[in-house]
Amino acid sequence: MERDEHYHPTSCPDPFKEMRYWAQKQLGSTYSYTLWLACDTLSNKFVILRVHKTAQHYNTMAWKEIGVLVDIASKNGDAHVVKLLDFFTHNGPNGAHVCMVFELMGDNLLELGKHYDYKGIPLNMVKGICSSVLGGLDYLHRQHSIIHTGLSPENIVLPFTAEPTGYLSMSGVPILLPHTANSDLKCKIAGLSNACWTHKNLLSDIQSCGAYTCPEILLVSEFSTSADIWSLGCIVFQLVTGKLLFDRYDIAVDHLAQMIELLGAMPKEIACGGHRSARYFHSDGSLKANRVSQSRSLINEVREMYSEEDADEFCNFLLPLLDFAPHKRPTAAEALLHPWLNPGPRILQPSVRMQRRDNGAPEKKT
Repeated sequence: MERDEHYHPTSCPDPFKEMRYWAQKQLGSTYSYTLWLACDTLSNKFVILRVHKTAQHYNTMAWKEIGVLVDIASKNGDAHVVKLLDFFTHNGPNGAHVCMVFELMGDNLLELGKHYDYKGIPLNMVKGICSSVLGGLDYLHRQHSIIHTGLSPENIVLPFTAEPTGYLSMSGVPILLPHTANSDLKCKIAGLSNACWTHKNLLSDIQSCGAYTCPEILLVSEFSTSADIWSLGCIVFQLVTGKLLFDRYDIAVDHLAQMIELLGAMPKEIACGGHRSARYFHSDGSLKANRVSQSRSLINEVREMYSEEDADEFCNFLLPLLDFAPHKRPTAAEALLHPWLNPGPRILQPSVRMQRRDNGAPEKKT
């Protein structure tokens, strides 16, 4: 990634926060920060250090994410959401950098898919991943009224269980360990920089999460926690098949056309209910641009890779997550109870029975 004057020039080993943290190896970078493997000399453990760029809008995003993560940590956190361990500012030659320290984690799901040569991850592993992510979403949605809004394979990470010395010997990404190939695979939700609260979800602040963006955000309609459920549906399809569910996502009208190809006609009240609906739809709910090609069958695409029984059971779980109507999608708590994830008694049970408000937000039954 091309560097600019807003990044912090780090040379390993490099000290942070009065020499408590020492950056050891760069793990990656984005348009807004660099990511480092670091040693915490106080706890004598390895951690992940994120160093944000100094431009004001990146600092604003970072402090917003810190606010969300601190709120999560205030209630003892959750086993399925990545833990923020520390945060501080670091003064460098380019200004003050917001820094965050996270627990050490492994690969994200994109790397896991690459490990399987983009041909799909075994179904038993996908079920374990789904249970973990839904557990994390249930916690965010119900305990904190937080909407992730940016859920994607890059923002779901696997645990790291190798020795730190093994981590340092690798070329940049943690190794995938053999024991992860079972149905007990656990993972954690990360990347909450675009998260918002259900009572403060400003439409103008929400950014598309690419192929995983729900129709209500594309159309700039009211949205709630059900936006994350749609994103999870897209992710799960990709894990199972190795393919993006919607690969024409760069242009909004093409993205909407693919949704219609795969899921059928969008209800008029959804198509015409957003601030940007008039850009893409006629008043009768039909798409303006002639971008809809031959209809696809989601079930048939899965049947190409799995038995009819496995494909049908999987699609019975998946299709409700992709309902055009946000209030008809299951909550994370409800999806956790689906028999596809576990046909027998569940270890992880929602602590309250749930019902949906019209906007898709979870609500306790009285």
